[in-house]
Amino acid sequence: GARLGLLVKRADLSESDREVVSSFLSGEDSASETAAPSTAEIFGILRQMKETAEEDLAEMTKDEKEAVASYDKLWAAKEAEINSLMHASETKQVRLGEVSTNLVTMVEDLEDTKKGFGKNTAFLADLDKNCATKKGEWEVRSKTRSDELLALAQTIKILNDDDALD
Repeated sequence: GARLGLLVKRADLSESDREVVSSFLSGEDSASETAAPSTAEIFGILRQMKETAEEDLAEMTKDEKEAVASYDKLWAAKEAEINSLMHASETKQVRLGEVSTNLVTMVEDLEDTKKGFGKNTAFLADLDKNCATKKGEWEVRSKTRSDELLALAQTIKILNDDDALD
């Protein structure tokens, strides 16, 4: 009863047809009305209601199939996007590992370079000091050698002089 009443309200019927179907379904006596609807008229209204319901059902079924197809496409696209993002994430994780390893290696190299730089700076300072000392020693040696060569030259001159031969 209540379902049929709801169906009658939803059907595309004119107000007078809706009243006729409602009174028929409720079993009211139509003798008090001016004209009782004929059975053929009621069956015609019911056929019209059936056709309308079938059309609505076909349209809703078509809409539902389209919605399912659209959802399936969206689902496939989202799965592809998730797979792509997972692959990108894995690639970035591998790259992050490589970069982290390189960073550790570079930090160790930097520490070694700093230690080597300290040693090299000390060596350079020592080398500068040694070079200054060696330069001074060379100047003394060069002066002494020049003095020795000059003394030898004078000695040879004296020895070669005629007075020395007598």
